[in-house]
Amino acid sequence: MAEEEGLEGRSLLARAKASPRRAMVAVSAVFMAALITFISLVPMLITPEIDLWAWLTRMLILTGIAVPSIVLGEIYYQAKLVEDPDGAYRAEVGRLEALLASVDAFVVSFPQFFFAYKQEELARLKRDYLIREHFDGLEAVYIVRYVTEEDLPELFSGKTLRKEDSEGRAIYIKSISDERKQGCVRAVLGGRIAISNDSPAYFLSADADGGMAPSILDEGPRLERAARRNRSFNRFSKIGMMVVFSLVFSMVAFDASQSGIDDPMTWYNLLSRLTCMVSGIVSGAMTSATTVAAMTKVLRVKSKVVDLFGKRYRDGSFRPMSYEELARAEFERQAAEEEAAREAVVVPEPIGTPLPEGGE
Repeated sequence: MAEEEGLEGRSLLARAKASPRRAMVAVSAVFMAALITFISLVPMLITPEIDLWAWLTRMLILTGIAVPSIVLGEIYYQAKLVEDPDGAYRAEVGRLEALLASVDAFVVSFPQFFFAYKQEELARLKRDYLIREHFDGLEAVYIVRYVTEEDLPELFSGKTLRKEDSEGRAIYIKSISDERKQGCVRAVLGGRIAISNDSPAYFLSADADGGMAPSILDEGPRLERAARRNRSFNRFSKIGMMVVFSLVFSMVAFDASQSGIDDPMTWYNLLSRLTCMVSGIVSGAMTSATTVAAMTKVLRVKSKVVDLFGKRYRDGSFRPMSYEELARAEFERQAAEEEAAREAVVVPEPIGTPLPEGGE
């Protein structure tokens, strides 16, 4: 028993070391709870009768201090994490750029790989969903690979379903009578499990917007437009911040004039405002840490996909089709659809006995 408790304690310590953000969030939550309790109770102990206007003034002052502090913490810490040459974000940017350079000679084939891999991943998601719903593994594979929505009445009728694979061999799938499992099969075949990303270009750039890298001929004008937008935004934001700071400092001056240096409330106000500023900066920094961590994971996912594309292209497991092969496949598909449509046309048979020639 003691050994199990020791193992549990070590595992908790290991999890805390492995995820410092969780430990930071936990400590911050405890600190904020204590701070809220302190801010709420101390004024009542100092001045049992609280003036509503004075209380609102102090709350507005704290809000005016907290908002700029959060923004300051976000901007500073995000810039620090993103620009750190030894940080995880810059490492992932360098890795993705190196992988993109390694596949540049055949990157035009990436859209074909993307859509083929998307179908592969979609089939895996559907199979895993059925397995989680207690389907047999091979049964899940057969359902995803061979069954269509048109087959559902026969599959649910109590009879074994017979299908054929691409080589014409017979494939048999057992009937499904359980209503819960029937609902799962309908969900799989009805499109409820899907992959929403339809843009191959998303993986071919380290930019946050996921677009294709612009031409160097367009880079200058694009940066100039971004600079103009940023300049306009900064002007309006500075004006807004000046108004906010003016209101806050005017309230602070008015509030300070109401009490002397020996008043306990003066020191309480100072402590609460300094604490609010520090907690706002820490909160903004934590938000930036979470944001940059998510951005780093996005780059890691892009790198995995690009790396897989390069490996499959080089080992031959992915063979892209030429433009002519794609056009021929499209032509053959259209011809097959037209032939099927012609065969589906029913020619009506004449009704009654035809009249003899020249007869009435």
